[in-house]
Amino acid sequence: MEELLDVLDGFLPQGPQLFPEDMVTDQPERQMMAEILRGEAAALPGQGDPHGTAVEITKFSERDDEVIEIDATIYCEKNSHKGIIIGKGGAMLKKVSSLARQDMERFMGTKVYLHYLAARLKEGEEVVFPPMPPPGAPGGGTLPPSVPGMMDKKDM
Repeated sequence: MEELLDVLDGFLPQGPQLFPEDMVTDQPERQMMAEILRGEAAALPGQGDPHGTAVEITKFSERDDEVIEIDATIYCEKNSHKGIIIGKGGAMLKKVSSLARQDMERFMGTKVYLHYLAARLKEGEEVVFPPMPPPGAPGGGTLPPSVPGMMDKKDM
C-alpha cells in the first residue's frame, strides 16, 4: 500500500493548504452530534438497516457553566427499529444515550448533558427517556474547564 501511495503522490500536484491542520470536519457541531447519536443507535445488535433511522438535534446550547446541553429525537422508519432502539424498559435507549454522550464529550472536549432523548416513528409516536442527571446534581459528574468556540443554538 505504501508503495502505491508513493507512486500516486508523484502524479499529484502540490497545492495550498485550504483548511487549518486541526480542523477535523467541515460539518457544524450540531450535525456531528446527530451523527454520533445515529452511529450508536445503528450499532445496536439487531438494528438492521441504519438508513432506517435519522436523528434531529432539537436543542444545542452551552450553559453558563460551559456544559453543552443537547436534546435529540431518533426517528425510526419501522416500529421494529424503534423497539430495538428503546429496548426492554428503555435499557437500549439508555445505553445509546450513555455511549453517545461519551463520544460527544470526546469530540467536543467538554462535558455534554444529553438532556432529552426520544425515539419516534416518522408518523409521530414518541417514547421519551430521561437520561442522566445534570452535572453538579447527585450522580451527574464533574464540570470540565472551558472550551472556547462552542456554538449556541442562536448561532446556527
